[in-house]
Amino acid sequence: MRAAFDEWAGTLDSWWAELADVSALVEALVETVRRWGLRVDNFKQGCMFTDGSAVFTASGPASVGNPLDIAERVNGHLVEFKGKDYLVIKLTAEGDLERLCSGECESLRIDGVDVVGGHEVD
Repeated sequence: MRAAFDEWAGTLDSWWAELADVSALVEALVETVRRWGLRVDNFKQGCMFTDGSAVFTASGPASVGNPLDIAERVNGHLVEFKGKDYLVIKLTAEGDLERLCSGECESLRIDGVDVVGGHEVD
C-alpha cells in the first residue's frame, strides 16, 4: 500500500499546476482510495461516522438559518431533506429511521416516503 501511495503522490505536482477546480482533485482522490479497496463515505455536504450516522451541514454566512437541501444515498437508501443548518441521520439496514437530529426541517423523505415535514426535529 505504501508503494502505491508514493507512486500516486508523485503525480500530484502536475495536477496542482493544471487545477482549475478543487472538486476535480477531490473526485480523483476518492476514486484512487476506492481502487485501493478502502471505503469512502463522503457527500457533497457531509460525511459518515463509523457508527453509520450521516452528518450533513449547510454552508452560509449566518450562524443559523442557512438552507440545506440534501438528496444523497445513505447506506443504500435515498435521503431527501429540505431544511436549515444541519441533518444527522442514522438508518437501519431496512431504511427505517433509527436516529434523527436537525435544524429546521421542512421535509424529509427516505426512499420516496415522507417521514417528517413542516416542523423541527430534535
